[in-house]
Amino acid sequence: MILLLINALLSYGNNCVGSMKRNLLLLLFLCVGRMAFAQGDFTSAREQRIIAKRHIKQITCYYFANAAKPTDSVLVDSLGFYKTGICLKQSNIYRYCNEYGAKNRLVKQTVTTKEKSDQTITMFTYDARGNMILAETVKRWQHIHTPYPDFTQHRFEYGLKNELLREYWTTFKGQSIQKQRYEYVYKGLETEFKKVVNFYDEKDQLTFTKKYFKNGTVKDYSIDNGKSTFAAESVLNRNGDLLKFTDHYHFDTDRAKAKRETITEVYKYDRYGFCTKKETYKNDKLINYYNWYFY
Repeated sequence: MILLLINALLSYGNNCVGSMKRNLLLLLFLCVGRMAFAQGDFTSAREQRIIAKRHIKQITCYYFANAAKPTDSVLVDSLGFYKTGICLKQSNIYRYCNEYGAKNRLVKQTVTTKEKSDQTITMFTYDARGNMILAETVKRWQHIHTPYPDFTQHRFEYGLKNELLREYWTTFKGQSIQKQRYEYVYKGLETEFKKVVNFYDEKDQLTFTKKYFKNGTVKDYSIDNGKSTFAAESVLNRNGDLLKFTDHYHFDTDRAKAKRETITEVYKYDRYGFCTKKETYKNDKLINYYNWYFY
């Protein structure tokens, strides 16, 4: 899902500039941030060990569109695991097939539409510390036409603390598509802060800031032409799992005229650290929720 969001961002970036592109960047940061916090990626060594220990063969996720009617559920995700804990297949609106290499690291992912007409293949490369440093993607789309190149390289650069410093996307010929730079601030902060992470675009302009507090709170700010806007707030537990996420920048597109609203998501976990439920509230009213089941 993260790769699909990134692809959408880059395709959009080729055609749009200014505040519209910045809004999509903000959406990407908010979406990726809370997905990474809440669900993990099921490919890390920790998740694989827990899955193998519990002998989990399948994880399913159901979406309950109407909170007042629990029977109105839709299967939105299904993941299949091998006995060692690695995720081999995933099926939602797309079908995922994963292949692993040394130390059970994901080295190839094939994403196919259910009609099997469109396909994306991504190859992953890692450094000696286990950090992903390259993702090469080949797209074979027959029914979806976008300006995004059919072949791209997504590169990552890390610092001494294994913190992501830069990531950039290029075409097969090395032409730059998109760049992002990250700056981590630990010193000179007020006592309640743990760290601050700044995000810079391809023009090296500050576009986004995440402020991490020692009490587990994370506040997100969008920066546009030097103006800072409070966009979202997260609450994490001691393990870094997302307990609550409030999006102050949500736009209700279901209405005739888009209206900015505040949406709150609440996450619940089992004793092993896996997310089992996500509840979504609008104006303090429960509007929908997701349930994860482990077999």
